[in-house]
Amino acid sequence: MSIPAKDTAIVQITIFTPHEGQLDAFVNRQLEGLPKFGDIPGSLGSKLYRSLDSRTVVMISRFETADHQARFSATDAFAAHRATILPLLETVSGGQYELIYERAPAPEPV
Repeated sequence: MSIPAKDTAIVQITIFTPHEGQLDAFVNRQLEGLPKFGDIPGSLGSKLYRSLDSRTVVMISRFETADHQARFSATDAFAAHRATILPLLETVSGGQYELIYERAPAPEPV
């Protein structure tokens, strides 16, 4: 059995809690704004999730390295988009994470 190569990508997990009554407006702003970033150097993709209780939204973004994520976060485009969503938010939290375990999907039934 071989040990897999270490996944050096970092994951930025951000949890957004919109102000009361602002969840739909926040989601719409994200869905309009995020595609406008175009190609992001070092990005390995991102996903946006809405909680089942409709209280929070989670964004999970993967980058080749922490430097790629930091460079993207320092862009004027990111700052401009951030300025449009902040008024809709009560809180924003999150951080950068590295993979420490991965489970393969269950095999398809035969």
